[in-house]
Amino acid sequence: GIGAALNKLYAIGGRQELDALVTNEEYDPASDTWAEKAAMITGRLSLGLGVVDSKAYVSGGWDGAQEISTHEVYDPVTNTWETRADMLSPRAGHSVAVVDGKIYAIGGAREHVATPINEVYDPVADTWTQLAPMPSGRQYCATAVVDGKIYIIGGRSSLIDYSSAVNVYDPQTDSWSSAADMPTPRST
Repeated sequence: GIGAALNKLYAIGGRQELDALVTNEEYDPASDTWAEKAAMITGRLSLGLGVVDSKAYVSGGWDGAQEISTHEVYDPVTNTWETRADMLSPRAGHSVAVVDGKIYAIGGAREHVATPINEVYDPVADTWTQLAPMPSGRQYCATAVVDGKIYIIGGRSSLIDYSSAVNVYDPQTDSWSSAADMPTPRST
């Protein structure tokens, strides 16, 4: 995953050949340099990453053997990781969006099957809450926030079934609507 905090970028986790990585690398655009930072506690790829109050929250992913629900937070000021409350449902390839200081983890895959699960994490309370599920299970979707609404775009429901669907989640009403499909089906 990649996130921005304190005017720097953080490339966290991922995959190298068959290994789930614990790496955390900081890119400083001002000096055009990379620096190795404290490693994650749990190696993972296909993780979710959201930044709140300049801290990077990493959820779920694939540890090389299975989907996981573990959740950690990185503080770039202290260069330390801390374990936080696990997601309610282990999964990988989920979309993450931040709205009003809360982290939404949507979709992904459990046991290699796309899921419509939608959960929100409150960093202050360190709790996850189950929300209205997506209309259909998808993984590896593109995600964006516009006017406080979360757009889940494309993705796939299986290894070969790519989607052009655009679903819109409204955190204020805990409800989903559909927008016009994009012209070309794709996943991230």
